Amino acid sequence: MRCTTLASGSKGNCFFIEGENSALLIDAGLSAKETLGRIAAAGLDAGHISAVLVTHEHGDHIRGLDVLIRKLNIPAYATEGTLHDFLHYRRTSDKPVDCRVCRYDNEFAVGDFFIEPFATSHDAAEPCGFVIRENGLRFGYCTDTGILTPQMVDRLMRCDGIVLESNHCPDMLANGPYPESLKRRIRSKRGHLSNQAAAS
Repeated sequence: MRCTTLASGSKGNCFFIEGENSALLIDAGLSAKETLGRIAAAGLDAGHISAVLVTHEHGDHIRGLDVLIRKLNIPAYATEGTLHDFLHYRRTSDKPVDCRVCRYDNEFAVGDFFIEPFATSHDAAEPCGFVIRENGLRFGYCTDTGILTPQMVDRLMRCDGIVLESNHCPDMLANGPYPESLKRRIRSKRGHLSNQAAAS
């Protein structure tokens, strides 16, 4: 299993996981053109991608999803709440897309991979992270969560590798230039992990 971060941050998120015979993307927050360009620049093959896994419906995670899954003729997997909001707001609603529901704690197979979604805590409809198995290895992906529950920690601790997002220092956030409403959102239980919380 080979993992490559194609984008991370408020301008877009996209993560490539390559297995023995197939690959996955997690999130598609860049334009389809930019995503495919970064895949090629990293020496990866977009033709191996079997599906896009979607953590939640915020723009920095789904901006290019509609065009990308149609261009590659692949499905997107997301929770029911995430798909509902994506399908409601997508701009090219007259063009069919292959979107499939996945459910917390229910493992499903795509290509070489076995994928189990789990609940995260974020201000989105039904956000999730993923544990992905392939050839005896377990990989955990958990971004955009305000807290780590014991169940989440247990899942991630049993993985061979993880991606865990944290994006602020509480003191720097408190004394920084953001408006108070944004500060509250970031540090809430449905916001983002602090660096200290992730490290602990």
